[in-house]
Amino acid sequence: MNILKISLTILLNTSLLATGLCQNQKTIEHMAKAHQDCLDTGHDMLGCSKHYYFQMDSMLTLVYKKLYSKLDKNGKTALQKDQANWVKKRDLYFEKQEKAFADKLKTGEWGADMEMIPYGNDGEFIKNRVLILIRRLPKQ
Repeated sequence: MNILKISLTILLNTSLLATGLCQNQKTIEHMAKAHQDCLDTGHDMLGCSKHYYFQMDSMLTLVYKKLYSKLDKNGKTALQKDQANWVKKRDLYFEKQEKAFADKLKTGEWGADMEMIPYGNDGEFIKNRVLILIRRLPKQ
């Protein structure tokens, strides 16, 4: 995936956050649908999944920062602890995904292009966290 595509994604996500649109589950679901639509083309499916992963990862950062900025000191401390626990779960999940991919690659069950699956799964894992944080944002 090229750097321009990633940069545009981050810019779009920042714009969505600034306007409050990403506080809406529909925006995140739209991104998930765009990912699936991209996969359905059958072209550069690894690129589709990498794009989705990076999109969800940047949304996580943006939503986390927005939520953090709205909290008092105790809320910030609680969010930091909660996020640290989630990061541990994420790391274990990602490790499991990587191992499963490597195992299937070694056995010849999958080719290298199937790396789209762990990227897509990792994006979904992050998406679920983004949705949780969005629900915690104060209503505007």
